[in-house]
Amino acid sequence: MFKLLIPQGVNRRKTLRSATTLVELLVVIVVFLIGILAVVQIFPAGFRILNITRNQTIATALARQMSEQLKSRPDQLPDAIVPVIYRVSGFKILIEEDPARSPNDLGPQAGTLDQVGLFHDAGNRPLGNWQYLTGANVSRRVLGEGKIIPTPRVIGTQYGALMILQFAPIVYSSAYASIFVVYGNDFTMRLGDPDDATFPVPVRPYEFWLDEADSSQAELIFASNRIKNTRYRVNLTIDVSNGATVSSRSLVDVIVDVPVDPTGANDHVLISSIAGLLAGETLVGVQEDTVQVARTFDQLNLTDPWDASGDPYEFKLLSPEMGLVLFSPAGYNFQIRRSNSRRDPLVGRADYDVYDWRIIREEFRAPDIFPPDATPPQYRLALGSLKVTGESNVDGTPNQGISIPVPDGAGGTQTRDLILQDLDTGGIFLFAERTKDPNLSSYTVNKSIGLITLLDHDGDPTNGVQMMLIPPDSPTPVEVTVTNRNLRALYMGKGDWAVQVLKPSARYRQTLNGPVRGQFYIGGSGTWGVNGRVYFPPMDAGRVVTLGQVYYVNAGGATVGPIPVTGTIGSTPADPSGFPYVQVSDFLPDFVGFDYNTYGAAVLGVKGASVAVRVLWNPDSWHLTSDSPTNLSNLNKWMQGWRRSTVETYLQRGY
Repeated sequence: MFKLLIPQGVNRRKTLRSATTLVELLVVIVVFLIGILAVVQIFPAGFRILNITRNQTIATALARQMSEQLKSRPDQLPDAIVPVIYRVSGFKILIEEDPARSPNDLGPQAGTLDQVGLFHDAGNRPLGNWQYLTGANVSRRVLGEGKIIPTPRVIGTQYGALMILQFAPIVYSSAYASIFVVYGNDFTMRLGDPDDATFPVPVRPYEFWLDEADSSQAELIFASNRIKNTRYRVNLTIDVSNGATVSSRSLVDVIVDVPVDPTGANDHVLISSIAGLLAGETLVGVQEDTVQVARTFDQLNLTDPWDASGDPYEFKLLSPEMGLVLFSPAGYNFQIRRSNSRRDPLVGRADYDVYDWRIIREEFRAPDIFPPDATPPQYRLALGSLKVTGESNVDGTPNQGISIPVPDGAGGTQTRDLILQDLDTGGIFLFAERTKDPNLSSYTVNKSIGLITLLDHDGDPTNGVQMMLIPPDSPTPVEVTVTNRNLRALYMGKGDWAVQVLKPSARYRQTLNGPVRGQFYIGGSGTWGVNGRVYFPPMDAGRVVTLGQVYYVNAGGATVGPIPVTGTIGSTPADPSGFPYVQVSDFLPDFVGFDYNTYGAAVLGVKGASVAVRVLWNPDSWHLTSDSPTNLSNLNKWMQGWRRSTVETYLQRGY
């Protein structure tokens, strides 16, 4: 008989095991979901904070980079960058300064906005796309960017003195009146009539006369050129009556033609004939201290030779949109006479409209050698996500890229999402989409992360980087070594980023009226104002100015001065006049009042002392409709989403 042997400690009965029910599983899942959702809700706010911080960091970096670029070229700093109003007159669009616009006023300046994004004036005449008339682009008029005529050199097939405008691309269109003007040194102004029968005085080539300034017969008097027709660039502020009220109007870049006269007789130009007066308006007078006159340079074609007689007032525009100005070699070392027997070097300056502040201008130096592993050199842009042609704009319309035509290297033109420019010659590097062949494209761009890769044309990393450059005066690419060259990348970033330069006037003169560009008013010197305040035009609010010499009376009745004062133009507390000001008494504890008598003037030597770089961006979007009021409402709501970061730099022009 056999017995079943059962190991000791093993229960003969069936072991019972516990199990998890479906209800218990569901309860656990619900608990986990509640916990996970509670945690997830924390992340969007955190992500938003991280995104805001990241954008602020990028904005500060862009502003500082532009500030450094301006510091590297102090001699090319413009006289001012001003807000303007565009007004249709006949078949042209006139440009007028808008000194009453605050830098923080980024809104539209027209009444209707159609379904394709065009602003129209009261007469239903188109003024331009909304993107060029709002935001950073309300202050896009650059006045007086230039330098002493540089050393001439060979540029492509041309020989001359090259100046590359800092804020190109620029607006270059026949639809505007005098939108691009190149001119020289300011002339000296004299008052009176040089043709007076009793004391006739010939007008000299470096001066102009202003006669009858306080009447409708105000006129400018120039010296006629005995050899050729001459043109002058005139800026001035006029007082105009429409029958009921008198208002001021600041005109910029009025071009005056003076015909050749072998006798050298003086030429008279009525200001009413160049002021662009509207129907029913009458000229009341001219504000004397606002008049600026300079001789313009004559523009030649690229194929034209320079004047054989050595006329220094000539230039060629190698690229209209890219702002490449080539001056005549005769301008180098040319001297301008002054009434006090002083001689100044000839300066070449330009007035123009920035095409679009939303085009980012980022400069970098090409690497001098390949890395040891022979991988192509790369540069990462500040903005990691570029706008791409065909994608939707913030208003729902298709993005057109940087809508500036550049040569494609095959005799035609193309528009790009990124332009790479050589800052030595102004040429454009060859580019073709979706290729890494150095014979077809000198660089590639990863637009999702903002990465530029330079392609070596000869394939030999030991001799540096060779790239194909399209010269400014030729459609045919040539190979150049970019080792240590300064390059400029032009592109646009998603989020409507803009890097804008704000520049007060280089110099200010005293006025007894409400100040406009280049003017200041001393509180109490006329019929208005608070004692201790020096007033400036609203468009310069927030900028830093230097009052070189301040003379004042202290508590003991003694005259003190000259004392220099540097302050920020502010508006807190608000002044009854509405003008921003520098509170001089804040810097002078014993100040009682300005002294006008001891030295003949209370404030002298007033200059703009700072340049601000403001970065704007807006991550939101909106859509155009067929209804103009709806479009304006949607646009205004969208503009409330502007973010901004500003870097202020103490910087004055270097010549």
